[in-house]
Amino acid sequence: MEIKIDKEKLKTLHSEGKTDQEIAVVFGVIPGTVWAARKKLGLKCNSTRKPQKNKKTFQKKINKTKDKFSNLIFRDEESNPGMAGVIATLDASIAHHQEKIDKLTQAKNILL
Repeated sequence: MEIKIDKEKLKTLHSEGKTDQEIAVVFGVIPGTVWAARKKLGLKCNSTRKPQKNKKTFQKKINKTKDKFSNLIFRDEESNPGMAGVIATLDASIAHHQEKIDKLTQAKNILL
């Protein structure tokens, strides 16, 4: 089922500075529907979303958390032989999330 949005009304609301969320309320649809219609019309986002922190800051936080976790809970491999497995799991999780961040960054750059 295709939802019809009045393109002229969308343009008017957009020119008034309304966000996708606010426009979605007017049309009774989800913001993603407004986003898609706005993109088809070539309209830029009116969102006031804060810019995301850069990857270096994110990586520093991950490393700090990983170090703190491994130092506080697992003192050394002799006292807890499972430490290597936990650290490997954390590393895999970090790599997985970093891949997602990279893909989202690429998508964002394409849209900008």
